[in-house]
Amino acid sequence: MKNYIQQQKELNANDSQANGRTAPRRKDDVCALEIDGRLHPVIDWSRSGLLIAGDTRHYAVGQTHDFTLKFKLHDRIVDIPHRGRIVRKTSQSVAFEFQQLPAEKVLKMQNIMDYQDTRQLLAERIHSTLH
Repeated sequence: MKNYIQQQKELNANDSQANGRTAPRRKDDVCALEIDGRLHPVIDWSRSGLLIAGDTRHYAVGQTHDFTLKFKLHDRIVDIPHRGRIVRKTSQSVAFEFQQLPAEKVLKMQNIMDYQDTRQLLAERIHSTLH
């Protein structure tokens, strides 16, 4: 299992380097962003930032906001309060760059990534044994 997870991390790292990103994007995790009392679905996220969908009229490039990332795990929701700056905006999405993550939040995010990767691996193995 560790080999699979390590391979996925290496593939993601290669993808992020090819696209000039500082960290690989994650698209398959179930998470949302709560900001200013509004809940937005997360399109993708990484250790360096995230992209949300929704009504973007309330946001402008350059603004800094406090928000809470909400990750749906099997038996609970994990909240990670944080702060970020809007770096891109379209009529349907907003991209945030995270401010410097404290070590405790880096560890919490890594634990979430490891949990999600392990869960996905197990689902794939179960699916392959049934077919």
